[in-house]
Order: sequence, then structure tokens, then C-alpha cells
Amino acid sequence: MIITVSQQGMLTAKAGLALILGANIGTCGTACLAAIGKKKETLQVAAAYLFFKLLGVALALTALDAFTDGVIDHTMGAEQASALRAAGTDSAALSDTVPQFLANSHTVFNIILAVLCLPFTPQIAALVEQAVSALDAADAGTAPKKTRRRSRASRSPSKSR
Repeated sequence: MIITVSQQGMLTAKAGLALILGANIGTCGTACLAAIGKKKETLQVAAAYLFFKLLGVALALTALDAFTDGVIDHTMGAEQASALRAAGTDSAALSDTVPQFLANSHTVFNIILAVLCLPFTPQIAALVEQAVSALDAADAGTAPKKTRRRSRASRSPSKSR
């Protein structure tokens, strides 16, 4: 949908990139909702996915200008790159260059994130396991105890005075 809007010339490159990064976090919602009430391992997968995407977006935002320039310089031709930089808010110029930039940015974001996190998979897995175990322990401590209701037949008759 973001690329479709950008094809209409309604998004600048940076606004579209911000939406793409937000959509990366938003996709985690499906996994988190699917994990509700499931096994611990399912919750760990959803938590790892959320952690992975939050980390990636945080890194991208801290280096947003460098990321934007890198995507433009290394994935687009010289003519497209100069057109994108000169587009400003001209909707015709934006509609020609921004969709390609956004598609490239999304791909590059996910590749860089995978490459950066892959060497740390054991540490991330341990962190996620600890976090989910801590949540389970907290839930177990605060969960209301189930009480068994006695049926009317088993209740002792009340004494009346």
C-alpha cells in the first residue's frame, strides 16, 4: 500500500521510508496475536521476531540519513538518484523515483538486519528465552487461583437461630 501511495506522488522518500520501517514493526503484531495462549516456544518465536524488528528499526533510525544515501547510491542508477534528490515535493518527480527507492530500502533493510543479527543468534535466543521465562514466572505468580465451587447438595445446612 505504501508503494501504491508513493506511485501517486503523495510521499517523499523519507516519509515513505518512515512508513516502511513502521510497517516492519507492525507485521510483528500478527505473530504476537497468534502466540497468545500458545506454547512457550510459540511465544519465544513471536518475541524474537519483535525484538529483531525493533532492533533493526532503532538502528535504521539512528543512521537514517546514511541509510537513505546508501540505498540511493548503491541500488539506483545515477539518473534516478539525482532525480530523487532533486524531487523535493514535486509529485510527478516523486511518483517516478520514490516507489523504486522504497522497494529497494525495504529489501536492503531486511538484508542488513539479517546479516548483522546472524552472528548473535545464540545470544538473542538466550535473551528471548530469559524474557519469556520471566513473563511466565510473573504470570504464574499473579494468576488467580481457581477455586472449586461446592454443589448445593454438598453444602452443609445453615443453622438458623
